[in-house]
Amino acid sequence: MRMPERRFAGAPVVGLLALLAGFGAAPAAEAQRGGQASPTAREFAVKAAQGGLAELRLAELAQARSTNPAVREFAARMIADHGAANAQLQQIARAKGIALPDQPDAAHQSLVHELESKQGAGFDMGYLETMRRDHDQAIRLFESATAATFADPELRGFAIKTLAVIRQHRELLEKLQVNPGSA
Repeated sequence: MRMPERRFAGAPVVGLLALLAGFGAAPAAEAQRGGQASPTAREFAVKAAQGGLAELRLAELAQARSTNPAVREFAARMIADHGAANAQLQQIARAKGIALPDQPDAAHQSLVHELESKQGAGFDMGYLETMRRDHDQAIRLFESATAATFADPELRGFAIKTLAVIRQHRELLEKLQVNPGSA
């Protein structure tokens, strides 16, 4: 009789069904709690890289265009901090086989083009407003990767460390004021 073979042949099907059932369990539980689902490691890494690249590009533009010493100083800090974070993220992603973008996403590229057309206080106000908005978005992204439900411990550690720096940037932005009448 071939009964033992049948049980063995059915085991992969039962295992597959159990595995498939498990895929829906975490998101369903998250939705039930009303929380936001954590991004995957790849989603987080790609979005963080795009944001970091945008911060660098915009800060380089501010270094070249701003006439306000406080804005230029802030931009220099963005270059230093986001440059270091981007390098660390690149190293982690490379080890995990995650391909990261080498330029900002289309929305950020559009912001760069928009700011390139501005000068003086108009540029400074546009840059600082963009930084406030981008840092608010980055805080939400990095908070989602620090959640207990985020599955990658190395990227979670990176998110925790970098989130503190992003929050410091946001605090600095609150203190930066640009006089619309200044040139």
